[in-house]
Amino acid sequence: MRIPIFQICLALYPLQESKITSDPKTIAANMRKLGLLAQRYNLCVAYEAPSWGIHKNTWQHIQEVLDLVNLPNVGHCLDTFHIASKEAGDPFNVDSPVRPDGMKRLRHSLEELQQTVDPSRIVYLQLSDATVADPKQRAYPRRDLNQPAFMTQSQKLSHISLRGELRRNSAGFTGC
Repeated sequence: MRIPIFQICLALYPLQESKITSDPKTIAANMRKLGLLAQRYNLCVAYEAPSWGIHKNTWQHIQEVLDLVNLPNVGHCLDTFHIASKEAGDPFNVDSPVRPDGMKRLRHSLEELQQTVDPSRIVYLQLSDATVADPKQRAYPRRDLNQPAFMTQSQKLSHISLRGELRRNSAGFTGC
């Protein structure tokens, strides 16, 4: 393979929650095996926490696992959509897609991330955003009503960063 990064995410819908473990030690043991295998091929492993993950769906949960894995080639895949949606988003609230305490929670999470995560442990950074899903729209994309809301939003309504509900100015964008 001629790739430097192998990206893997935690368990996702439609897997049955009862059939997978939430134990960080078990997850870390498996991630460690993957990391050691990846070292043979000079690969880094980027571990991602999609906001619709079944058990461990925040960067904090990933950090807990990475601390147990303790390999230099296994680190975070941080996705701005997943962090922002988990902390601030309300994907199906057309009138108020950012929860009332959302920006405060997001700032707190990002401050914690800055204090907790060693930048050398960030293997991959993905910048993404999404628009709010309006269930009344004619071509509404949510066909599986059991599918987690953030999953629908990410898969059907995501696009270029900072063009969705997290506006440019509130995100600190000042231009290039």
